[in-house]
Amino acid sequence: MTDDRFAEFKAAYPKREGVQRWPQAMAYANKLVRTGEADWDLLISSAAKYAAFCRMKGTVGGPYVLQAATFLGSAGGWMEDWEPPKPEGPVQLSEEQKREATITRQAIMEGLAREPGESLDSFSDRVRRAYTARIAPPAAPSRQSAAPMPVSQLLQSVKT
Repeated sequence: MTDDRFAEFKAAYPKREGVQRWPQAMAYANKLVRTGEADWDLLISSAAKYAAFCRMKGTVGGPYVLQAATFLGSAGGWMEDWEPPKPEGPVQLSEEQKREATITRQAIMEGLAREPGESLDSFSDRVRRAYTARIAPPAAPSRQSAAPMPVSQLLQSVKT
């Protein structure tokens, strides 16, 4: 059972550059569970929260991820809250991001979605065509306009 639960912990824990010291981590985890300081569900949940925190910070796979042994041992990382960092101030969008957001909003109203690999310009054209087709008034039947008939010819045609 312990090996299975440690495997769950290990799977939830973020990857890092360098060693994790898994044997020491397992010893620390077993000690925490044995002494009643923590249970496996708490340790696995803490590892998953830490992994989510690292993904938000962009540190997964790098050297700034705590070693698993440090997380469970001296640093006490398993006791931390690991709330994702809050953005500082309002998010600033680039002009291209604003354009994409505008096109996407219009596409949603038109019931369209961007195709995988479709360029933003191509998607924009497709959305514009759908919008134009929806709001354009139906075309009136075309009448061929006849050239005005001279009065003398008009009188001639009425007499006969």
